[in-house]
Amino acid sequence: MDKISWVLYVAKRYIMTKRKEKGHAASLLSILGIAVGVMTLIAVIAVMNGFQQGFITNINEIRSYHIRIESGEALTEKMKEEILSVKGVNAVSQFADVQTIIRGMFDDQRGAALRAVNDHILQTDHGMAEKLIITRGTFDLSGERAIVLGSELARTLGVRPGDRVNLLSLAGKGYEKLSPVNLEFNVIGIFQTGYNEINSTMAFISLKDASLFVPESDFVFGVKLDNHYRDREALAKLKKLSSIEGMYMESWREYNYSFFSALMMEKVMMMLLISLIFIVVAVNIFHSMKRSVVERITEIALMKAVGATPVSVQSIFIFEGLIIGIIGSSLGAALGYLISFNINNIFGFVEYTINSIASFFSRISGVPGPLNEVNIYSGSSYFLQEIPVEIMTGDVLYITGMALFSALAAAWYASRGVSTIKPAEILRYE
Repeated sequence: MDKISWVLYVAKRYIMTKRKEKGHAASLLSILGIAVGVMTLIAVIAVMNGFQQGFITNINEIRSYHIRIESGEALTEKMKEEILSVKGVNAVSQFADVQTIIRGMFDDQRGAALRAVNDHILQTDHGMAEKLIITRGTFDLSGERAIVLGSELARTLGVRPGDRVNLLSLAGKGYEKLSPVNLEFNVIGIFQTGYNEINSTMAFISLKDASLFVPESDFVFGVKLDNHYRDREALAKLKKLSSIEGMYMESWREYNYSFFSALMMEKVMMMLLISLIFIVVAVNIFHSMKRSVVERITEIALMKAVGATPVSVQSIFIFEGLIIGIIGSSLGAALGYLISFNINNIFGFVEYTINSIASFFSRISGVPGPLNEVNIYSGSSYFLQEIPVEIMTGDVLYITGMALFSALAAAWYASRGVSTIKPAEILRYE
């Protein structure tokens, strides 16, 4: 039996055999602590990723595009063909943004971000069509002065398809040439997305109507990619195209830098704070290993007496910590995946159980129960029917790596004292 096999054999024996008066409790608690920590982190981060990726996707597909190109001129067929020839690009369109004030039927006024797009944009931009849901009316902007409003914006203005709204803005180019414009538009549709700010601040009009507010030189090209995380690669290729060479380009990361940086910082801080649970687990493993060293001091002395080196003896306890870490992190990862993919069913079961118990006690006591049933997750707050979940491989590797590191660090620190054990002194009294 070689050295490593011997160390692993003894480490497994130490985990599987009962300790004095403790049984397997210490090892089981260590494994359970790591499993609970990994499970909790994976489930929490999966839900956070689901919401964050939903926000990012909605913003990119509807508001900011994956890549923006400021041209100063209209999009020609040659430009369009060259842009679409770049690998990874699936759509390109021209648009313009106008800041305006919208007044509804009851003289309510709201600031809004007006987006001018092609009349049939949803037929060419499939990403936008998937995320922008028409709840009332249509999205056909081919009519004269047609406008489509966000659901919350329409609600606050008190309008619906068939009504009229007034748009007040400053038209012209340059501060000296700006003049106020007040135009009436027909509401032909109402849309809804998974991001409330878009629903409450955005409206769409046709590009032909945008010239009433801004000149064509202010129009921008919006580029959509198959994978918005490949934006840097696509940006480098677009800058080499002859028809748009020299134009200013920026990706969604740069355009939404402040917001997306805040989301990233939120995720990092959440992971760091929840990772503190591994400190508690490491302390538990440390004390367990320390007691194990003290209880097995005679066995350690015997191993050293027959030729085992201090490094070999310490490796036994380090491997014991590694085995605990592997079992605990594997179990926690499996439970984390299970909970994450069934989080909506779990919430539904909890809601049903609580409401059933409340209804039962209400019947037997005669006391009326609450008017509203318990609802742990209200989809109306996020305009989503269920909790979004997205598990990223990098996050799982980080979490399980932290769990393994905490177990190894605790085992190494607890077993440092084996090198000072002197077999002659220990065995003299045995």
